[in-house]
Amino acid sequence: MIVGKKVDALARRSKISYRLALTGASYAHVSDEAGATERLLRSEYYSKASKEDAEKYFSLKPTRP
Repeated sequence: MIVGKKVDALARRSKISYRLALTGASYAHVSDEAGATERLLRSEYYSKASKEDAEKYFSLKPTRP
């Protein structure tokens, strides 16, 4: 089971990867949103996700139990 900091890291990596995959999302803008350098984003997140996957990710809505 993934807990705590691992969940936070996974959520951060997912958001950054999918945000970069969206059309119009620049490295400069996303690096500012994420509080990371463009260099880090280019080296760690370049082409990690497709636009289709990003649209699916950002369309997810939580459900009530």
